[in-house]
Amino acid sequence: MSEKEIQEYQDKLDMGLKLAEKRMLEEKALRGQSVVVMNKDGEICHIPASQVLAENELFFNSVDDTQFNHIPAIVEN
Repeated sequence: MSEKEIQEYQDKLDMGLKLAEKRMLEEKALRGQSVVVMNKDGEICHIPASQVLAENELFFNSVDDTQFNHIPAIVEN
C-alpha cells in the first residue's frame, strides 16, 4: 500500500470509530443512561450520555451518518 492509501484507510477507520461512539452515546442518551469517563484529574466519573454529546465538540457535525447509510445501527430492545 502506498502512503496515501494507508492514510485514507486510517482516516476511514477513525471516522468509523467516531460514528460508533456517537451512535452509542445517542442510544444511551435516549435511554437516560450515563457513561463512565475519566476526568482531567484522573478521577472516574459517571456522566449522562446527553451531557457528553452536548459538551464534546467532537460530535458537533463532525461525523456525518449519511456516509454510512449502508451500515445499520444496532438497536437492542
